[in-house]
Amino acid sequence: MEYGKKIDSLEQAKYLRMESHSSQGMVMRDELKKMKRVLRQIGHVDAHGVIQTKGRTACEINTANELVVVELMFSGIFNDLSVEQCVALLSCLTFEDKRNEDDASIKSSLKNYLTGPFYKLQQHARTVAKAISACKIELDEEEFVEKFNPEM
Repeated sequence: MEYGKKIDSLEQAKYLRMESHSSQGMVMRDELKKMKRVLRQIGHVDAHGVIQTKGRTACEINTANELVVVELMFSGIFNDLSVEQCVALLSCLTFEDKRNEDDASIKSSLKNYLTGPFYKLQQHARTVAKAISACKIELDEEEFVEKFNPEM
């Protein structure tokens, strides 16, 4: 009798595990669809799901946010920058530290030849954030843009 209860409990546990995995798969599929929509919207994937040049490039990048870096690259921002400006801009992508000062004082302390590229970085970050939000993925646009820190 006890053995029968144990077998029933094991069967029930197995069923619940399978049901849990299938419902988790449903959630993952929904997230995957949303992520694919983001990639399609910003041009990394075409309407048929074929990876485009932007998508291939993003696959090769290992940094804080591949989507923003690819948007910067394909906008041609690095073509007009000096080596120092490129390094300064790229440092904004990797440096993540909590800001202690007021946002306005940080931006005003940037050298004038660095403010333009930094504002373009913020514009492209906003574009990516809006695409992500439009595809119903939870994201705070301001928080996303503020991750790119010019303090380094």
